[in-house]
Amino acid sequence: MKTKIKVLIITLLIGIPAFLLSRMIWSDLPGSPTPTAIQLPFFLFLSAVQSLLFGFAFAFLIFGWRKTRHPDGRRQMVNQLAVISFFWLLAQWWPHDNFHRWNGDNLQGLLYIDYAFHLTIIIASLIIAYAFLVSLREAK
Repeated sequence: MKTKIKVLIITLLIGIPAFLLSRMIWSDLPGSPTPTAIQLPFFLFLSAVQSLLFGFAFAFLIFGWRKTRHPDGRRQMVNQLAVISFFWLLAQWWPHDNFHRWNGDNLQGLLYIDYAFHLTIIIASLIIAYAFLVSLREAK
């Protein structure tokens, strides 16, 4: 079976249940605003995209990890950190958005959510930037 098909299968096997379970895992708070009929398809589309991206993140991790081998142990570690960082940048949208919705107007909760997600996104971005610069240096 081709890798593209395997990636698609993993994406769907994880992404579809993620989409279907979102509201069960993060139930709406009493008094939460309800989207209008016009807004609802846009929220559903965004949720579907985030859920499928969540599934794709796992496929990327599985198949990307195999490509991290390198004779230089330090470079291999940089490759592995980059794959983990890519995974996080792809996967975090689903829980991040759902935590925001579930949190409601709780500012302390918002602070926890933003620190947990935004700081780790910054760190992952810096790791990927470093890995990219290392690969450019090696290409010369």
